[in-house]
Amino acid sequence: MGKTYKYTVCTQCFTYNQASYILDTLNGFVAQRTDFPVIYTIVDDASTDNEPQILQDYLCEFFSIDDSAVAYREETDYGIVLYAQHKVNKNCYFVVTLLKENHYSQGKSKYPYISRWRDNAKYIALCEGDDYWTDPSKLQTQVDFLDEHKDYSLCCHRYRIYNQECDSWEDDYVHALFERHPNGFAFSRSDNLKTWITKTVTLMYRADWDVMGELQRYKYRCDEHLNYLLLSHGPGYCFPFIGAVYRRTDSGVFAPLSAKTKRLRGVLIRSELLANNLEDNDLKEDVYFRIKECLHVDHSLNRLMRPIGICLKSYYLTEGHRGGFRIAKKLLGSYLKGIVR
Repeated sequence: MGKTYKYTVCTQCFTYNQASYILDTLNGFVAQRTDFPVIYTIVDDASTDNEPQILQDYLCEFFSIDDSAVAYREETDYGIVLYAQHKVNKNCYFVVTLLKENHYSQGKSKYPYISRWRDNAKYIALCEGDDYWTDPSKLQTQVDFLDEHKDYSLCCHRYRIYNQECDSWEDDYVHALFERHPNGFAFSRSDNLKTWITKTVTLMYRADWDVMGELQRYKYRCDEHLNYLLLSHGPGYCFPFIGAVYRRTDSGVFAPLSAKTKRLRGVLIRSELLANNLEDNDLKEDVYFRIKECLHVDHSLNRLMRPIGICLKSYYLTEGHRGGFRIAKKLLGSYLKGIVR
């Protein structure tokens, strides 16, 4: 007999200083129409704007916070936890955690604070505090699919990109794929390395695959690591419906970074994945081309010594000495060409 769950879906929303956007996120949660219970775990990372007050006011207005049979408030050493059920949408539960100290700046994980709800859910969905969902049937569609297709590790869907600063819209990164697959498509780990299909705001995956434990061995752990590990368990599926908005802002973590820094970070992230998956040929080639570009354009030799070593080790393991020497020669050539360019 399979495990029973209190919630079918646990939605993770980690947010910081998103007072201007968080209402769109919360409204997208409440608008979901499902025939199963959903717990939305919203963790405010000690915001310095008005976001904590907005979260509390939202609960007061739309949730049954006085129903002691369901709702509760507790203060812990790390923050204040508020739990309640929506007044109208009875399948919608919020647990809002207001942290006392900013965890991102201290490199501390926020996952332990939502583990009691994650552990009681069948599936995990993700949405950050500046993005939002637009299709009320999003969760129901994804759960129905994963219930029926046990061999799939995750599913996602299309989205729109909103450029906040210039008030403009863009198509998602996968729109070209839907010209060939208008009704949706399955994809592999290799496919997702070549084209970034699994945007965080669209993702749902199985909670019983404890990839969070695996993620702890990575220094640069992010959504790339998460999706790589999930797709190691089985294929993903991308639906054709547009179910979310990814908001691009100048205040994001990566937006202020220079092109050089973004290229270097991409190498560090992918090479760290490669270090733990040395015989993945697709990842090996991806890291090689990223290093080659950095050497040619930025000449960042000192910062690239470890990624180069990982890359050469991978080629040696998969292609032998000749493969390792061949790639070493090509990388040296790229670096020298960049120097004399």
